[in-house]
Amino acid sequence: MRIISGKWRRRSIHFPKSKYLRPTQDRVREAVFSKLQGIEKDANVLDLCCGTGSLGLEALSRGANYVCFVDSHTQTVKKNVELLGCSDQVDVFTQRIQRFLRSCKQKFSLIFLDPPWHEHQLYSHSLKVISENDILESGGFLVVEFSVKSPPMHFESVESTRYGGTAVTILSQSFLKKWASDNTKED
Repeated sequence: MRIISGKWRRRSIHFPKSKYLRPTQDRVREAVFSKLQGIEKDANVLDLCCGTGSLGLEALSRGANYVCFVDSHTQTVKKNVELLGCSDQVDVFTQRIQRFLRSCKQKFSLIFLDPPWHEHQLYSHSLKVISENDILESGGFLVVEFSVKSPPMHFESVESTRYGGTAVTILSQSFLKKWASDNTKED
């Protein structure tokens, strides 16, 4: 596994063989950052269920100011942060994302959400808490990655792009607010 672009272009990062890690493929990361069209420059980024940290590290390589990594297992991301020498630009939280989101006081302009694909409730819960706690900045984007075989939810009028077995949806802060409001009414 490698960083695709930016100051660490072509640098390899650690990826242990594990049935619990499913890092975002190079071609998917390239497509996501192409769609973001530079929004990561000078951004404060939140990488939820970060695994190897490939999305957040890619953002740093491309000019993000800061990345907050959150996962219940952070050994791999810590190793990759050390490998790239960027510990002064990151924080790593070893905890479940629900707990982190409930107590988060920061705002981020770019958020990556890529939980284990079978944990469908984690998607909707995370989106609601991100919206309710105003964690995504105005004008910010939330990138949601999921399996095309079992999408966790359907977003009306939002395009999901498929890359083999992976689908990615990019949500704006205004769309997320409306979605959370509509889905809170249904609860």
